[in-house]
Amino acid sequence: MSWFSRIFAVLAVSLIWVGSGLAFDLNDADRIDSMIQLPAGAHPRESYIRYYLSADVQTGDDLPFTSMRDDFEFTPGRLIIGMLVLPGEFGVGGEPSVRVVQSASELPYAVHGGCRAVNILADLNGHTLGSWCNIDQDTRRSDKSLQSGGRYGKQEK
Repeated sequence: MSWFSRIFAVLAVSLIWVGSGLAFDLNDADRIDSMIQLPAGAHPRESYIRYYLSADVQTGDDLPFTSMRDDFEFTPGRLIIGMLVLPGEFGVGGEPSVRVVQSASELPYAVHGGCRAVNILADLNGHTLGSWCNIDQDTRRSDKSLQSGGRYGKQEK
């Protein structure tokens, strides 16, 4: 294999690696985390264990969320899926932090729970496309997450 062929092969593998989303790392997740907009009713960002995944999303069926909002649109392609969960909820342990996962199966399975679980969809630049709390079936809770009046609330950036 010639010198030129070896360099070309390395570059091709690198482009495939980056294009597949496998290059999404903790630095990328920290950058995205600092830019997302949380919905009205959410707890402060630093209260959550914040999971992020870079994934190819073609339709809403590709999203791993147990509750969905239908008032946002996205262009199919590589997007950032985020799930923020309060420690101790939905079997999630540990201190609040940012975590990167490689597949949707590594995300917590959060059903209902209001703003104890926040779902995020962002583009690769960190622009929030959708941000909402799970539906809360427990009417005793004060989370009003689905009454934000828009795509996401006016909470912190």
